[in-house]
Amino acid sequence: MLVTVGFDPVEYEPRLWNTDPHRAVIHLDEIPADVDNHYQPTVELRGDIAATLIELTRPLSGLRLSDEETPPAESEPDSVDGLTRHHLRERLTRLDGHVL
Repeated sequence: MLVTVGFDPVEYEPRLWNTDPHRAVIHLDEIPADVDNHYQPTVELRGDIAATLIELTRPLSGLRLSDEETPPAESEPDSVDGLTRHHLRERLTRLDGHVL
């Protein structure tokens, strides 16, 4: 999965950095994506960038990338807003039929 924030292809052509044009891409910006052969977003999240990032990070609060390998510390919650880590992972790993 690739998440771009405020991406403008004029600044850095997608063909130079996106070696897998079939990967799931999330385009987060105030304007629509400029689609080409190497930049075809699966999802576009358009609107206020800062507000969108805040909302996207709320369900991730307290989670670590290594949770599957390392048990949570005593101080970490087993759930966030009533959702277990397992349910959060499920919600964040599927998008439009693509495994992220």
